[in-house]
Amino acid sequence: MEVTEGDAGWEVVVDSPYNRRIHHRSEMLIDGPAAGHEFAENQCGPNRDYALGTFNNCGSGRTPWAPI
Repeated sequence: MEVTEGDAGWEVVVDSPYNRRIHHRSEMLIDGPAAGHEFAENQCGPNRDYALGTFNNCGSGRTPWAPI
């Protein structure tokens, strides 16, 4: 999610393109040195370039990272 500081304090930017939900079935691209490695083989397919999302990330807390 995206947040901004306004006159009333911090608030969620409701129509931001950063508002999305990543869950345990979200496809994630594996990149960098791990891409294609045999340890990256998973149920998404034998090409080892995708994995499934995240579970209990950051202790299930909110993570309002600022957009770059």
